[in-house]
Amino acid sequence: MKYWLILLAVFAGALLYRFVYFPGNIYFGFDQARDAYVSRQWIGDRSIKLLGPPTDISGVFQGPLYYYLIGPFYALSRGDPQLPFAALMVLNAGGVFLVYLIGSLLFGKKAGLLAALFYAFSFEQYQYSYYAANPSPAMISVLIFYLGCLLFFLKNKPWGLVLLAAGLGTAIHFEFFLIYLAIIPPVNLFLYHKTVEINRKWLLISLLVFGGTIGNYLLAEIKYPLRMTVSLLKFFASSGQELYRVSDHLTVILEKYFQHIYLNLFGFSLFFSALVFFLLLYLALKEQRYRREMLFLLVWVAGPLVLYFANIATLGYFMTNIGVAIPLTLLTVFLMLKLIRNKAVLTLLIILILLGNIKLLLSQGRNGLVWGLLAVQNGMMLRDERAVVDYTYREAAGEKFQIKTLSMPLKIQTTWAYLYRQYGKSYGYFPAFSWGNNPQFPGSLPEGAEGTCRRYVIAEPQRGIAGWFVSEFYDGENRESNLISEKRFGQFTVQKRVAYGCTEKN
Repeated sequence: MKYWLILLAVFAGALLYRFVYFPGNIYFGFDQARDAYVSRQWIGDRSIKLLGPPTDISGVFQGPLYYYLIGPFYALSRGDPQLPFAALMVLNAGGVFLVYLIGSLLFGKKAGLLAALFYAFSFEQYQYSYYAANPSPAMISVLIFYLGCLLFFLKNKPWGLVLLAAGLGTAIHFEFFLIYLAIIPPVNLFLYHKTVEINRKWLLISLLVFGGTIGNYLLAEIKYPLRMTVSLLKFFASSGQELYRVSDHLTVILEKYFQHIYLNLFGFSLFFSALVFFLLLYLALKEQRYRREMLFLLVWVAGPLVLYFANIATLGYFMTNIGVAIPLTLLTVFLMLKLIRNKAVLTLLIILILLGNIKLLLSQGRNGLVWGLLAVQNGMMLRDERAVVDYTYREAAGEKFQIKTLSMPLKIQTTWAYLYRQYGKSYGYFPAFSWGNNPQFPGSLPEGAEGTCRRYVIAEPQRGIAGWFVSEFYDGENRESNLISEKRFGQFTVQKRVAYGCTEKN
């Protein structure tokens, strides 16, 4: 009971850590706007969908579970992103209970509690909790999956197979490339086959659970005859034309592991994090008393390397490493408890680890998501986007106006259509979108921009936008309008303009 009371306090700390800058640091880009539109539509239609957002492989899709997860919260908030974001943050913080269970089963309650504490104040988890996109909830699925593996393969609990199956199925829903987790059970079976007993009843239940979670893919392959299968085969055929060696990208792979330790444990030094990584590997390979536990964690750590062997690493997915920081954290906790007998020294090290994460929070947490951990467009902050919307309406003073956006994706209305529809309702009208609405993407703004005198050019943070397009964009606008003034909101630039043939008063 004592440990669970402490764990509840740790959970409260995890919530405080994640909400300290909320809602000012909400990241809201194209993916978030698209998902808001789609999830609200699905909930409104009350229809069952088979597939979710697209992946980077044409014809391959995530599962729809993410849309059904956030949809009710968007419905409750009437489209305001703050409630769905808050729900995802609470879900992420809830991982402390799963980390505690895994750590306790491996090394005892003290280790479990310490690992949960480090998870609660992990800057990497802080980032994941704010990443309102389909891979984010996969953190919980991965933890459930490995908890099931631990219970079944190391603790001989036959019902662990059910958790394993549920975690794997939902993980694939949230991030399709987490399908690589399917190789983990066979590897563990090979390692622990002498002690594992397979109960037919629980095996059947597990297969039914897994089939139920991924049944949407099977139905989609029937409805759209083998579309995803063919797309995957084409992808692997093209990516496997050259022999791929992990050694060719060893530096990049190691840097990702170093970064996990840096963003979760030793945020004061990336170099020290690299040293810790090699020390952890040495410890795990040398350890004899906890040999089985060490093998379990090493398999967990090495899992994403499958994506490099399969030549999928070129996708640039850092998110495929979801959950890899957990075994590294558990190894660190084991090392600390084994080598440090002095309570004062141990307490000091714990404080230093927490301070390292708090340092990262204070230095970078206000800026939303950090490029390098997640593939995002830095600076797409909801607070600044709302300020842009309000500014254009105030300057227009009730007159119709047109917006032209330098945005990602180029010439697509989704992000700003959602923002103006959500936050411009109180003004009683919406601006026209200069590019026109692309029907292949959700969202729309009024048509008929021609003849509108008032114009506002909104430039998003320009990572990923080619320099030639930026130049062409402004050159084209200069041929159509006069620049009156320019104002910045965070990393957004807004130009107030007047079309040629009009006066500023018009």
